[in-house]
Amino acid sequence: MAMPDHATELIERDDADVDDEKYNNDIRARIITSYEDSSPIRQTRWEECLVNEFLEIKWKNKEATSGLLLWLIGSLPPSIGNLTHLTRINLDSNSFHGEIPQEMGRLRSLQYLTLSRNSFGGKIPTNISHCTQLRELDVTFNELIGSIPNQLSSLLNLNYLSVAANNLTGAIPGWIGNFSSLHDLYIGLNNFHGSIPNELGGLTALQNISLPGNNLSGKVPSSIYNISSIYLFSVAVNQLHEELPPNLGINLPNLGEFYGGANKFTGTIPASLSNSSKLRRLDFSENGLTGTPAENLGSLQSLVWMTFGRNWLTSESGNLNFLSFLANCTSLEVLGLHTNLFQGELPRPITNLSSQLNYLYLGRNLIHGRIPDDIGKLENLSLFGVEQNNLSGTIPKGIGKLQKLEELNLNSNKFSGPIPSSLGNLTSLTKLFMFNNRHHTQRACRHFIRFTLFGTV
Repeated sequence: MAMPDHATELIERDDADVDDEKYNNDIRARIITSYEDSSPIRQTRWEECLVNEFLEIKWKNKEATSGLLLWLIGSLPPSIGNLTHLTRINLDSNSFHGEIPQEMGRLRSLQYLTLSRNSFGGKIPTNISHCTQLRELDVTFNELIGSIPNQLSSLLNLNYLSVAANNLTGAIPGWIGNFSSLHDLYIGLNNFHGSIPNELGGLTALQNISLPGNNLSGKVPSSIYNISSIYLFSVAVNQLHEELPPNLGINLPNLGEFYGGANKFTGTIPASLSNSSKLRRLDFSENGLTGTPAENLGSLQSLVWMTFGRNWLTSESGNLNFLSFLANCTSLEVLGLHTNLFQGELPRPITNLSSQLNYLYLGRNLIHGRIPDDIGKLENLSLFGVEQNNLSGTIPKGIGKLQKLEELNLNSNKFSGPIPSSLGNLTSLTKLFMFNNRHHTQRACRHFIRFTLFGTV
């Protein structure tokens, strides 16, 4: 029985006339099947693996029918190098282990090699450099070690390269900048060090560049900020330090996702980002940014996520008017501005923010005034945090309308008066923090807080 459609495209080649029997024993695997009925989970060993236009698995267990969940375990044999007509190998999301065979280098017709989400170890085989027809190389989420071998500089036809989420070390090779057709580069979540090579600025076709979670230092080469085709730009969780270019949004008009959190960026948020009309996600939390977010960020109508927590941002002339302009971002779901130096009165138009908003975090600032009575209009909020500010007055009854609220953090302010009984309507609430305020029912409140912190409301 052939594998179901979703699992058949494991190994493919462009020549269907080659004698199948010659390849029957070239790949050995164990197939683990499970199906959702009253029967226990069944296990079946491979009977034979046929390499035709697609790899097919024949089953000994004739009872195995629908609802199959398949994955392969074991190691790749060196004899895989005998399949010289292969153009595509896709072994994504299996349980292969051991080293990737050097014999892969004999597959001179190979164009697509996907080994992601397995447990391959050892080094990236240098002989892959002989597969000069490769267009895509993906070894994401494995246990590979060592550096990216210089021999791979011969893969000039690559348009997709991903070595992310391994244990690779060394520097990012500058010769990657010679891959003129490259449009996707993913090398994050490794242990690369040193600076980002200037040569990467020559990748004029680049659409996605992802370098997060390494030990990169220095500056982002200015030439990369000039690649107008970039959509995804991620350098988060490194040690990069510089001011963001003022014309960044003009030079990157196609920018859709920009991640620079947990670095050492300084200076102001470029107002030119308003020109990146496709921008959906913007995260520069945990840096050293200063100044006030520009009001024209409110023109980013595709914006879904914006976080600038843990910086040194301030509010111009002591007001928070820029928050009112964000009401134009009608798709906004996450807004994180906590742990900054924002001051001024919380503007009433904050309740006009996107009805899709589910995360509003303004804690640890210098904000004063009252929470608007109609805060309940933000009906999709799951987290509302304004702790450690200077907010006063009573807690508005409208909070009780936030039926999806899971966490409410109001502690360390100057709230007074009775605690509204409408909080009892928050049936999804699992975390409630209200200590260090001026409620005259403080003792009873503390007992209630301990109760709700354990997830019972």
